[in-house]
Amino acid sequence: MYSCSNDDNNSKSDENGGNIPVDQKLLQSFNPLSNDQMNIIYNQDKTVKRVTLGNGSAGSLIFDFKYENGNIFQVTGISGGESETIYFEHQNSIITSFKRENDDMVVLVTYNPATKSYAYSDDDEEIVLKLTEDGDLEKFTNEQYADDNFLNLFVEDDSKFGPMYNANNISPYLVMAFPGFTIFAAFLTKRPVEVVSFKAGTLYFTNEYFSDGFLKKADLFVNNEAKQSSVYKYTSLQAGN
Repeated sequence: MYSCSNDDNNSKSDENGGNIPVDQKLLQSFNPLSNDQMNIIYNQDKTVKRVTLGNGSAGSLIFDFKYENGNIFQVTGISGGESETIYFEHQNSIITSFKRENDDMVVLVTYNPATKSYAYSDDDEEIVLKLTEDGDLEKFTNEQYADDNFLNLFVEDDSKFGPMYNANNISPYLVMAFPGFTIFAAFLTKRPVEVVSFKAGTLYFTNEYFSDGFLKKADLFVNNEAKQSSVYKYTSLQAGN
């Protein structure tokens, strides 16, 4: 009985990439806040090339990333056959501005290294993005509506590995480009998140880990009621991602 159980666990670990070496493990897929699956494709340098939410049909949501001098300079969102592209400028790998396709307005971005935060005015709204030590989104605040419009992410254990530990930070770019999808930043982190607090309420996660410390599964609770389990599947470039 015990032998069969261990074989099953080992098989499941292999299936989900649990046995991939720590420095090679890349998030391949999981299901965030819905039954739709999110899939990620990478470039050969482990930077994110494409994020897809859905089954690949016309109703899927796609984010494509393009790079210049090691930085994301273009993010394109595609949904329902329509697309929108946002262009970013950098100085020393720090975002200094972004501009939406077919819009002459350039949004200037300032960075405060002391607080690790970006500040900018977009569509007459004052926005602040505070980052973690790993460069992930920690807090999103609309300064004009601070009590109603915010997102806080609380890391459970910085000795553990979040699903994007070996990839580049994409969440600040997604939030600036497509603020309506800010909640996805809670799932695309280098460290595992335990609590997400935002306008509509608070999400609590009970996390499970592979033996190497990588996030394996997250059970979502809202008002002490279990809502959903997200299983994280990993791949590596050697596996042919």
